Amino acid sequence: MSGFNTETICPNCGASADMYQDIKPFDYTSIQCYECGLVIYPTITYQKLKDLNQIRVDLGLPKLKKKPEQDFKG
Repeated sequence: MSGFNTETICPNCGASADMYQDIKPFDYTSIQCYECGLVIYPTITYQKLKDLNQIRVDLGLPKLKKKPEQDFKG
């Protein structure tokens, strides 16, 4: 197992919440609060080419003509 559980303060209600951190298949942290019901969990998604290119322009990078291959399998 690459991750671990600990406690943290809920950013919504300030109660004690469970936190899980892992590094495989990527670095992430999830939080679950049993007082207010807040759940923070990473979601894997990809930006639309238009949105990605706007960010690239803002960063001084060239626009892409098509999206790179996106085959994240976890």
